[in-house]
Amino acid sequence: VRARKFMLQPKNMLDVRCGRGTFIAYARNVGILAEGFDFSEWAINHPYSRCNKKWIKVHDVTKHWPYHDEHFDLVVVLDLMEHVYSDDIDFVIDEMYRVAKKWIFLQIATIGGGSGSGSSSGIHENGYVLDKDKPIPIELQPYAVAGHVSVMIEDFWLQKFKRDGWVSRKDLVERFCTIVPSDVIANWTLNTIIVMEKAD
Repeated sequence: VRARKFMLQPKNMLDVRCGRGTFIAYARNVGILAEGFDFSEWAINHPYSRCNKKWIKVHDVTKHWPYHDEHFDLVVVLDLMEHVYSDDIDFVIDEMYRVAKKWIFLQIATIGGGSGSGSSSGIHENGYVLDKDKPIPIELQPYAVAGHVSVMIEDFWLQKFKRDGWVSRKDLVERFCTIVPSDVIANWTLNTIIVMEKAD
């Protein structure tokens, strides 16, 4: 959080798929007016000890987000997109751009990365897309245990996030990776980190 505050200086922030609000509490500690939502009623009803329940709400990411256009300086989307079915990806991306005023920060499990990278399970060595409301093919069932239903190459996501008036900031990703201690960021760098910024 300190690194993001230093790099981007947001006044407010939305944490999409916020879980119990841990990240929101830390963002509030450094003066960022953070709030978020998650699909899990259990997580929202059992917030992190330092997270005020008023800061988080239950909401489905595939439904219209309950925020005004360009409401948040920063929209943070950690470990979400690989959990979104292909039918919903464009909607979710449109919503994050709708509510973002200046920056979008994403961390996504992609081909070659993820929690199983380098393990005997071979998860994420090959891309795959699971169809909503269809049985999971038996050969993909071990991958779906983590809820990863859309695992693609990094370039797929970079193409998806292209929008007029927005630019990809690889320099900010590199700077972020040098600021955050290596033991803290180790799992993140196995995946794809993307920062999108609205051009002035």
